Amino acid sequence: MNARLLLLLPFLLVVLAYSPALTGPWLFDDMSNIVANEALDGSFKQSETWRESGLSMPSGPLGRKASAMSFALQSAILGITPTLSKAINLLIHLGCGFLVFLLTKTLFLSRPSYQKFALPAALLASTIWMLSPLQVSTVMYAVQRMAQLSTLFCLLGMLVYAHYRRSWLTVAPSVDAMLACTVWMGVFTIVGAYSKENGALLPWFVTLLEVTWFGGIVAGKKHRVVFALAMFVFIGPVLLALALLTIDPGWIQAGYEARDFSITERIFTQLRLLWLYVFWFLVPIPGQLGLFHDDIVWSTSAFQPVSSALAGVAWLLAILLAVRYAKRQPLLALAVGWWCIGHALESTVLPLEMVFEHRNYLPSIGIAIGLSALLIQINDRYIAGHQRRLLWVVPALLALPLFLRALVWSDESHLADTLCKNHPLSVRSCHFYAQTQVKSAFVSGVIPNSDITADDRALLARHALIKIHERQPEELVTSVALFLLDSHSVPGSSQVSALWMPRIINGLSSNVLDVTEVKAVAQTLQCVRAEVCVASADQLSNLEDALLGHSANFDAGVTELIAHYRDEGMPPGELAELVQEWSKASPTSMGLSDWRALLYLEDENYPAFFDEMLVLAALDKDRRRYPKLSLVISRILSL
Repeated sequence: MNARLLLLLPFLLVVLAYSPALTGPWLFDDMSNIVANEALDGSFKQSETWRESGLSMPSGPLGRKASAMSFALQSAILGITPTLSKAINLLIHLGCGFLVFLLTKTLFLSRPSYQKFALPAALLASTIWMLSPLQVSTVMYAVQRMAQLSTLFCLLGMLVYAHYRRSWLTVAPSVDAMLACTVWMGVFTIVGAYSKENGALLPWFVTLLEVTWFGGIVAGKKHRVVFALAMFVFIGPVLLALALLTIDPGWIQAGYEARDFSITERIFTQLRLLWLYVFWFLVPIPGQLGLFHDDIVWSTSAFQPVSSALAGVAWLLAILLAVRYAKRQPLLALAVGWWCIGHALESTVLPLEMVFEHRNYLPSIGIAIGLSALLIQINDRYIAGHQRRLLWVVPALLALPLFLRALVWSDESHLADTLCKNHPLSVRSCHFYAQTQVKSAFVSGVIPNSDITADDRALLARHALIKIHERQPEELVTSVALFLLDSHSVPGSSQVSALWMPRIINGLSSNVLDVTEVKAVAQTLQCVRAEVCVASADQLSNLEDALLGHSANFDAGVTELIAHYRDEGMPPGELAELVQEWSKASPTSMGLSDWRALLYLEDENYPAFFDEMLVLAALDKDRRRYPKLSLVISRILSL
């Protein structure tokens, strides 16, 4: 009974520790991918609707269709609410934790020197990983189910491979067994990649297991061919990527047009961040964790700051040590290799956002496995305590900080307040805080803390934003937040408009427009449409010119202008002509073609509508819009 309870203890603690955060709100990317996603409306009576829902999250080059389908299934069976979405994420987290347990146990049982503590090490590895407070920003961020699912399928693939390889250590594999293993690897890689692109790293992870753990041993003999093939699979993609980057660096550089940092700044910053991620996993200080980390200073060169160079040297030494002692300390090689492979896509040269905690969900598993064995060996050698005592103490120590962080994530107001206090230099965190105060004090009419009035909340928010604005006066998001806040405090004030609109336009003209800034401009236009905020015709014209001047994120900016003019009552035909004019700056935009088709349809200009359908069909190379187009056209033909 005690042994069973010991096995269940980490999983029970995970559920209990995470339970407060289940009542948390939708967050940022949840809104566009889930809440505002019309394909997840729960009506899945036709196969076209299922296909449309699978294509409704166009993030990444593969569209992350498996993740989108998981939300579609949830919508059809249970419905879409933040609590249900987070609860399902928690179940996936438990499933991943169980797979970590099985994988660690299988790996340790395959080596005689590790067999004696395979079970406690496996339990400890899954405990350390599942109860890490760093995972909260993945598990309780509904849309990050995509990171969880890609991890789930990577773990399934590694577990299947480890199971086969363990048997092949003593017995020669049959052709059927090798074929079955290969097929399973292919299936899990494809489904994992369609959950999130990190799933495509499964072949690298499997190769890492072969190189560091199984060493090319088949039927009791070391086969250099197997080891050489594994090394080729391991190193080949790296060399290919480097060759492509050298031959045609433009395909990478083009993505940085929408970023306010260069590829050099990103690479040197990531060297520091990879060590910071390790620290956050091992020492999860509450004040350092968060949702946004735009307050981290970027590296402009190897020696600005000098920690960039030190971090790079430290990683080089870590990799050299892992390679040098791979035979004597395979867990060191496994942990270092796992960490580097797990970050190969999101923490290297691709023009992605600089920092996110959820990027550590998969990479941190290797550290957990290595740390579990280290703790057990220290316990047995120096403390001379029973292993079972360690298995009781570690979960208890980890559960408390996880529970405390889950409490913060249980309420939008509490989360926003904590994020801004812990990260006062983070524009995004304090902007989130200001939005929350505006919503609770002025929009919803509900003030969570009855001791604080609406005016008090507005002043608190304004104080935090003014501090950022004083340090970064050109920051667009802060200017927008202050414009919204002051406009809600004094609705219809032209003085507020005179103070902040010129700064918003100036910030929009000078900044590289990223997704956050597009959303900020959208909020500005929405506030003006709601007649809470005031903007003159000249100010709106200047805002339009500044917004259309950005090639990066052009579609998103134009979409907000279209919504604004529609609400202002511009006739559909006239607005379609205006969109046609705007489209000259982005002739291959499917988003603008969508808008033109819709506006022609509203204007009952059917010839123009069908012509636009042909344009859209030609642009839609992945056929993501075909189900919607076929339904629309069939309805028109039935009129």
